[in-house]
Amino acid sequence: MVRFLLTLLAAGLAANVSGATVNFQVGNLGGGNFRYTYSLGGFSFAANDTLDISFNAAVYNTLFNGVAQPSSDWSLLVFQPNALPGLAGDYFLTASVNNPSLAGPFSVDFTLKPGAQPGSQAFTIFDPNFNTITSGQTTPVGTGMGTPEPASFSLAMVGMLIAGVMWFTRRRTSAAPITWQRIYAKR
Repeated sequence: MVRFLLTLLAAGLAANVSGATVNFQVGNLGGGNFRYTYSLGGFSFAANDTLDISFNAAVYNTLFNGVAQPSSDWSLLVFQPNALPGLAGDYFLTASVNNPSLAGPFSVDFTLKPGAQPGSQAFTIFDPNFNTITSGQTTPVGTGMGTPEPASFSLAMVGMLIAGVMWFTRRRTSAAPITWQRIYAKR
């Protein structure tokens, strides 16, 4: 029973925990223009896997000068926020080869809505069939918050493991021990 639960837990952790991190720095270019510079880590891209960094339409005004290097490893598309009213902008970074270089640079320039501040953004990594591989939030460089949280399935598996061990332990300790007196009493 315990061995089964441990196997189930290991399978759940292997399938659902990703160490993908997208860290960022913000540079002020002057004149109301800013630049996000991204560093990627903890994930190995296969050809045609895509990183999508989302730009909230209520915060970001325009995106321009997207960069992804080396260009032989990556294909880059930048979509404007509010292209359709309320629609987020996107920085789509698609791997052109297996295991592309993560050295970068990866960056995009932007302007903000009046009164808005740059900050963390949602990101998603998906495969060529648009199945989500992992998702999270970009993290400012130097905050120490780059470790993603475990997936909810993994947390459920840990709970099931603990409940199973408690049940198994309680079942074994609550049964009266077999003694010679009990064996002879049943005859």
